[in-house]
Amino acid sequence: MSRVLPFFRHLSRLSPKGYGKEDAPSASEKKDVEESFRKLPRGIPYILGTEFVERFSFYCFQGILTLYLTQELHFSDDSAASTFHAFMVLAYISPLFGAIMADGLLGLFWTIFYVSILFAVGNSIVAIGATPMSIQNMTIVSLFGLFIVALGTGGIKPCVSAFGGNQYKEDQIKERHMYFSLFYFVINIGSILSTIISPELRATVHCFGKETRYPLAFGFPAMLSIIVITLFMCGKPMYKIRPAEGSEFVSVFRCIFYALA
Repeated sequence: MSRVLPFFRHLSRLSPKGYGKEDAPSASEKKDVEESFRKLPRGIPYILGTEFVERFSFYCFQGILTLYLTQELHFSDDSAASTFHAFMVLAYISPLFGAIMADGLLGLFWTIFYVSILFAVGNSIVAIGATPMSIQNMTIVSLFGLFIVALGTGGIKPCVSAFGGNQYKEDQIKERHMYFSLFYFVINIGSILSTIISPELRATVHCFGKETRYPLAFGFPAMLSIIVITLFMCGKPMYKIRPAEGSEFVSVFRCIFYALA
């Protein structure tokens, strides 16, 4: 949130109401903020949209996953907790492999694209697994989908922020600061909205004649994740795409290996 606060401060200080003369922004500060928005690269909205949907979808899963495991898959409380934590651990370890793939193999753009497809597939599998089937099939399909989602979010998480930063020139320091403020603002908005919308979809909208509505709660982010792939590719002509330059992480471990050999 510390990166988001400067963005809110800039916006609030531009408001003519609610501040005294001593708090009013200077002409230079107004100019800096206006120039930062005016110089926003054309591809940035597509990148921010990709991050918003990824965060929204991920927190949709996180918010209702334990309930789904206990109510629909009939896991015990201990098994549900273990599965939830395994999902979270994998989701936060997989960015390491996503970063290595982007730096050493595909580059940021193609890593985001291919892993976004993987993420959308995982979302769709979980939504399908939540539809009325035998308990055994629901469990297998749902757990496999969660595994794919955890891998997919790991490929997106470390790459989108860096890809957005690459759209700026080296001397555009203020503009880059504005981008990261917007980026973390989008992350938090996505997580907040998901914690509100996902439980509402699960609790209030009927589907398949059941009291619980997990297919819709999981299906909505799955649909968004499919749409965002098209959105991300629409911005391709506007992006600055750099090839893979080699992974420092791999280089370090290669040096360690040669030293020990």
